[in-house]
Amino acid sequence: DIFIETIKSLPKHASYVNVGTAIGYYPLLTKKIRPDIKIYCFEPLPLHLAFFHENINLNGFNTTDFMIYDLAISSISSTVALKDQSFGSHVTSGTIDQSSILVNAIALSDIFNLIGKQDIDFLQMDIQGHEEPVLTTYFSENSNTTGSIKSFLVGTHGDHIHSACRTLFVNN
Repeated sequence: DIFIETIKSLPKHASYVNVGTAIGYYPLLTKKIRPDIKIYCFEPLPLHLAFFHENINLNGFNTTDFMIYDLAISSISSTVALKDQSFGSHVTSGTIDQSSILVNAIALSDIFNLIGKQDIDFLQMDIQGHEEPVLTTYFSENSNTTGSIKSFLVGTHGDHIHSACRTLFVNN
């Protein structure tokens, strides 16, 4: 309900960034509710991207209706190890093993230059426990960026991460 109300309340031709797109449920829902919104999707897992492309077609849209980036969002722009566990996939700083893949990542503050926007109307993020370091870096670098994110919806995994992210929003 919160997501739908947020989408409905955005200004005409708003920009929506979906970080951790997976198979595309929220971007597709957004396009159905508000076809005028410009949607930017970030998903580094090849299998999820393939399903997202399939879901775009199944829902009667074209891939050109979405700006799709095969990038992870991390605390730094670099190559990161992603523990490939389907919907539980996450950036890992641990040992790289057979369930890990290397993916390109950018810092949240670098999204503005990549998408060519100075302001993002709405950013939704669900990156399986990596939200706190991404937000910490974003808020510490935010004075150096040229843009702003007007509203956030962050999926957190566990009380500790929820509390830490909430503190970041309250303090920034």
